Amino acid sequence: MTIAGNSFREHAEANNHREALECLGALVNEDTPMNQRTIKDIHAIVLQGIDPSIAGKYRTIELPPPNILTNV
Repeated sequence: MTIAGNSFREHAEANNHREALECLGALVNEDTPMNQRTIKDIHAIVLQGIDPSIAGKYRTIELPPPNILTNV
């Protein structure tokens, strides 16, 4: 069930972010060192059920630098 007016993706993103923050809080409480695997695992939680093809993975394409004058 989703909240009225929101797509399933938006609902999943909100729930996944909550779960990822809970996981991060547990890692901090346990004094777990952050490393690339931990960061990828948290990213996988954020994208679970949304886009498994990129969940927990680094980008494989280069992005252009942001235009810092966009918001002037």
